[in-house]
Amino acid sequence: MKKVFFLLVFVLYANHYVSGISFQICPFSGFEFGNISELVYENNVEVSELEWTQITPYIGITTKINLWNFLFDFTIKNAIPVALGRITDKDFSNAGSSYVSLYSEHNLITDKDYLFDLNIVYLFKINKLVAGLGISGFYSNLKMEAVDGYLQYPDDNTVWTGTENKDYLNGTSISYEQQKFAGGFYSIVQTNLQKFNLAFSFNIYPFIKVDCIDNHFFRSIQFLDNMTIGYCYRVNVIADWKISKNCILFFSVDYFYLEAFGTTSINPLGQINYGTRETKDSNNSATNESNFNFKAGFKLFL
Repeated sequence: MKKVFFLLVFVLYANHYVSGISFQICPFSGFEFGNISELVYENNVEVSELEWTQITPYIGITTKINLWNFLFDFTIKNAIPVALGRITDKDFSNAGSSYVSLYSEHNLITDKDYLFDLNIVYLFKINKLVAGLGISGFYSNLKMEAVDGYLQYPDDNTVWTGTENKDYLNGTSISYEQQKFAGGFYSIVQTNLQKFNLAFSFNIYPFIKVDCIDNHFFRSIQFLDNMTIGYCYRVNVIADWKISKNCILFFSVDYFYLEAFGTTSINPLGQINYGTRETKDSNNSATNESNFNFKAGFKLFL
């Protein structure tokens, strides 16, 4: 209660008025560097691990509408399809998660990766600073493919070492599609100077849903993951430089992290009737994701 009371007093005694009505369009482009891990457990023992390491260029646009103290911030971001990155696939023996029974490595192709992001924020002034608190949510959809590469099988009853003979592959071995829904809270603090400004923002999303389709074509098997337990967050730093009355150049760096847990079900690929889908209480899925985004763009005042 003391923390809530302090926050209310802090907001009430701050200078509430920030601005009148304004509209901004902010085109941008950048790169994302990071990785996604997909994990499958059986009876609490890890049996499979896929790790996708991405390097993805993208373009996007942000629309900002200021209505006095309220900011509506909506972003659309879309990746440029490229063949950059690697994927590793490890299967583990029943002896435990430290024993690899199959290893493969492939080139990564990003087929699609788009994001819709919304922040609704209440802003207030504190001397030379502008601060804000609000709500936030996003939807993203990603599809990647593992192409070419090689397989390595250790000898019977031995552990994979990486020195085994490589069986080279052609074509698409694995496809992975993921969609994420998230809702949470947003906070921002930024300077309020004439020419140059810095902003720091933080998003925390305690409400998430992650759905994945993981197709293994050579094994003719499909994994369907449904994960609703977990969280994610984003930390962002932006530097602004005003180059004219109606134009601001900006640079941004952000870090994103996600953990999610749930269940997985298994289908044979090519099956017409999916009514025989296998779902076991002993089979669980998990994913974790971390990436850095570097972008630059312009804020255009209309």
